[in-house]
Order: sequence, then structure tokens, then C-alpha cells
Amino acid sequence: MLPATMTPSSPTDGARNGGSAIAKRAARGPRKQRILWDSDNATPDGKTSIGVLLEWLTTPGNYARWCDGKGQAGETREKLCSEINAALRSHGILHRENANIRTQISELERAFDAAVMWLVDQGFGGRLPPATEDASTAAAAGAVAGAGAGAGDGDNGGHATANKTPRGVAEAHVQRLCRYFHVLYPVMSQMTSQPRTRRPYSRLSLGERRPSASTADDGDGSGNETTSEHGGATGATATATTNATTAATAAGVVSRKRRTPTSETMPPSFAQFEQAQRLFLEAAREEREAKRLRLDEERNKLECEKLRYEVEAKRLELVVQRALARKRLLDAGLSADEVDAILLVQQQEQSSETAADEPSTTTQEDETELADVPAPAPSAEQDKEQEQRNWADASASS
Repeated sequence: MLPATMTPSSPTDGARNGGSAIAKRAARGPRKQRILWDSDNATPDGKTSIGVLLEWLTTPGNYARWCDGKGQAGETREKLCSEINAALRSHGILHRENANIRTQISELERAFDAAVMWLVDQGFGGRLPPATEDASTAAAAGAVAGAGAGAGDGDNGGHATANKTPRGVAEAHVQRLCRYFHVLYPVMSQMTSQPRTRRPYSRLSLGERRPSASTADDGDGSGNETTSEHGGATGATATATTNATTAATAAGVVSRKRRTPTSETMPPSFAQFEQAQRLFLEAAREEREAKRLRLDEERNKLECEKLRYEVEAKRLELVVQRALARKRLLDAGLSADEVDAILLVQQQEQSSETAADEPSTTTQEDETELADVPAPAPSAEQDKEQEQRNWADASASS
């Protein structure tokens, strides 16, 4: 017997502020209306989506197939979702997708895990306390309540006392945590020995929970016991409220601890990032400096080659000019010795003038060449030499 339908959930989030959000929503078209899982039966007497899903999960072997599909060992969960979707379509429910089915099963598992965790924390061993343990407690409490109440209030007092028993308090709180606990307990409690892996954002799985003190109770898992959520809430005492607050606080602490990132997944600190950025900038600066030095070296080499070629061109030009002057002097009737003496004196004068004007332009090769030239023989007749020099200058200028 499946439990009553769930109450409608809270409305969806309000409209977002800002023109861009409105424009995006307008471009997507009208938002699809959310259809609840417990109120989408195709016919008045037909089954709802949650009813078909719970019927499939409670079928022997189906939930074990679902758990095995997580590891891709046999049937995949996508294939199982398609099988559930086919069952939904057979009942006239055509608006569910495989992703919706997968999400709904995950929500049922989370709710069941939360309920079992609360029962473990309260010392019930992960299951509801048996009804036989509450018989004597309920009878004694009923007798006390009957002694203090009138004859007309006997039934109401007995009903309130039943809700104040340990099982009544636990059952009311479990119903608030997991509405379908009685339906899911026979199938999900059998999988406690097989850990259910969760995504990083999910809660604690059954495999990570402390092991329960006992196994599943067949009597409690029959699914025939139903307690309305409203009745359980009104019948809970202050003790149940205190236990619920303690359990919620403990669950919140555990959830926060699980959400804390480990040292392996924590992002690098700002100091480490700043140091890495500084090293990167220094490496880039050194690379630019080395490149600049290489360019300067290449430029200097080119400048040296250019100067060497310019010097070589000047040297060739001087050689040509000297050869032409020598030819003109020989054509004028001077002897070879006289021509050599005149050209040597002229070369020395030009070298001295060049050294005075540009002392840094005289190369070592030029000095070596001048040093290799033999010194002229002294002339006995100074007047004749001066006359020949003047005549040579006049001939060269002409």
C-alpha cells in the first residue's frame, strides 16, 4: 500500500531583476509549469509518477539493479531510467524525462539516508523501534492519562499517549524527513552493506554511515503502517522537538565537514600565486634582456663589417690615386726613384693631416702598412728637391 500523496512544494523562485535576465527569459519563451510527482495521474483512478516509481523500486531486484548500474558493471542507469519511463508512459504519463527520473531517485535516497542517520544518532540502530517495546509504556501512560481525564476524554487521551511513545515520536520525525520511509525501508535497508557512491555535492551515503546495530525488521518494512505528517507534527512533544533540533545540528555539522575542501583540492594561496607571477615576470624580463643583447651584438657585427668595407674601399681609392699620380710623374720625365720619393712624402703629409683631424680613424692595418715602407734616402741637394716637389705639385694639380 503506497502512502498518501505529497503536499505541494513551495513556489518557484521569483522573477529575476535586470533587463538582461528578462530579455533572456523572453528569448527562451514561457517557462514550463512544474508538474508535481504526486498529482500528475492521467486518469482520476490512475497512478501518479511517484506511485509508478515507488512500485518499480519496491519490485524485488530492481533497486539492486539500480545500485549495480552506478558502476557500469551491468545495465546502465540510463537504460533503467528508460525502463521506468516506459512504465510511466504505460500509465499515460508522457512528460517525464530520464534526467527527471534519475534526480527523483537521488532525492528519495537522500531523504532515506537522512532518516536513517537520525535514527542512528538517536540510538535506534537505523530503524524504527518495535511496537512491542511500547506496549507496556503506552498502557501505563494511558492509565495515568485516564485517571486524570474524564470519561468522555478517554479516547483522545489514549491517542495522544500513543503519539508520545518512543516509536510514535520517532515515526513522526522520520515521516517529516522521509515521507516514503515505510515503502523504501524494505529495499534500501538491504543495501546498507553496499556503499552508495555520491557526487561531491550530495550528503552522506549509507556506506559512510556508522554501521547499524541490527538488520532490517521484516515486520516494520511491510509498508502497512502509515502516519499522517500533520498528525505526527501535532502529536510530537517537546522531547521530539529537542531531538529534531539536535539531529539537524549534528547533520549540519557533518555536512559542513564534508563540504570542507581537502589540501589536495584547495586552491593556491595568494602568496603562492604572487610568487609564481613574480618568477614568471622575472623569467620574461631575463628573456627580453638576452634577446636585446643578441640584437646589439648582431648590430655591432654589422657595423664592424660596414666599417671594414669602407676602409677597404678608401684604401683601394688611395692606391688608384697613387698609381695615377705615379703615371703622370713618369710621363713628365722623372725617374722612378724621384717619383717614389715624391709619392712617399705626399703620403706622409696626408697621413699626418688625417691623424690630426681624425686620430681615432687610423687603423692598425694602415699603421702597419706605413711602417713597412722603407724610409727615403736623404737628398744632397735641398734646393733641387724643393724645386722638384713644387714641380710635382703643379703637375698633380694640373
